[in-house]
Amino acid sequence: MRNFPAHFWQNFQELKDETALRVVGADGSIEEPTYWEWTRKVQRIAVALLESGFEVGTRVGLIAPDSRPWLDVAWGVWLAGGCLVPIDPDLDRKSILRCLGRSGARWIVVQTPSEYHRIRGQGASLPDGLEWLILETGDESTPGGTTTLGEYSEQGRSLVARGRVDDLGEHIYGIDADSPALVLFDDPPGDDPHGAFYTGRDMANMLSYLGRSLPLEPGDRPAPLTSFGHPLAWLFAAAATLRGIPLAVDATPGALDDHMDTLEPTHLLCREEYLLDKTADWRDRVEDSDQLDASEGSQFGLSTLLGQVGERAANRLFFRPFRRQFGGELESIFLLGETLPDDVESVLDSNDIAVLDVYGHPECGISHLEQPGSQKPGAIGSPIEGYACRIDDDEGSDVGEILIRSDVLFEDYWDGTGPKYIDDDGWLHTGDNGRIENGQLHRVDEPRQTSTDHSTS
Repeated sequence: MRNFPAHFWQNFQELKDETALRVVGADGSIEEPTYWEWTRKVQRIAVALLESGFEVGTRVGLIAPDSRPWLDVAWGVWLAGGCLVPIDPDLDRKSILRCLGRSGARWIVVQTPSEYHRIRGQGASLPDGLEWLILETGDESTPGGTTTLGEYSEQGRSLVARGRVDDLGEHIYGIDADSPALVLFDDPPGDDPHGAFYTGRDMANMLSYLGRSLPLEPGDRPAPLTSFGHPLAWLFAAAATLRGIPLAVDATPGALDDHMDTLEPTHLLCREEYLLDKTADWRDRVEDSDQLDASEGSQFGLSTLLGQVGERAANRLFFRPFRRQFGGELESIFLLGETLPDDVESVLDSNDIAVLDVYGHPECGISHLEQPGSQKPGAIGSPIEGYACRIDDDEGSDVGEILIRSDVLFEDYWDGTGPKYIDDDGWLHTGDNGRIENGQLHRVDEPRQTSTDHSTS
């Protein structure tokens, strides 16, 4: 198989006339660049990186809020043959430094000069030779020894005009397919983080499997509302992009949630906490209305509460505002992490919004995904293309450790050690307990005794 940069660049060329992104600009207007328009910017970044001495396999820690510039840099690094290390910028400094150190990152991307100073610290004993890239400066001055994304873009524009694109092409096709392309950490990474790394060959196959398994159609606009520092969020976004599904993003970091009504996403990718916060806000509105005695509201679950105020009032106070908040086009929500309370999920379902669980680990990527129309209470979906799952039932119980097998499992931990392992038969031991019913995986807290066949694929 050809290497990963050549793989995704060929995809982008085949999609060149299709919309790549749906972006809210700084002035609130909508921009919809095609793949051709977007990749010209990605290409300039890649050319500038190579001119600065960037080498194949260089680990790049991306520690910035999600935004259009984040995507530009990520794909530019990949085009140059680099290895991405997405890290949540909301982590404390100690956790960020641990992840950078455990991944051997030599280039570090931050949003602002303030973030550069926060992470670098005063008199910190960081390794020599680190390269710092700052996405925006605003009113702040650029620290010495750093480069801005604007400078790289302008340098790349000049280099492309001077014919350096051919050099980039030769560079791309000379990259080894087994060079490192991605390092993923748990979310949160914990006190002893270990980065699971993938080769470019495995990345190409993994994202192809995932892209074909995503229940998305041409014209859909998924909006990632979880930091790309979450390993499964970035894999979801990258797979959708390679399949030709335009992401709804914001040009301004951290502003995506404020522009949902403008972007009109058809799908969300988020965590449980985000939805619980949103539904709690609208629950308060219902409880504060004159349709319900406030002293009674807290006694009811959300679905019961809405039933108490009547259908018309529930639509006016909850359902219509909830849909308008997301632009009125929302069809489904891809949920990372814990499952929603049944009460909240039933309310969303009654509003024709499907909640689809996403399951995986840094060591295997996204292995399970619920599909619309096949959701089961408590289930987190079936294995996607290219994956198999079984329950370790050596003790004869129908509940045990969840094991995952695929040809795209992680290569190893970058530092050579870590909490999970692949056994001699190729099964990844996830450390999670679960059971399988009718091909659907269920997470459980405690094992229970019984005996069945648990293998699925």
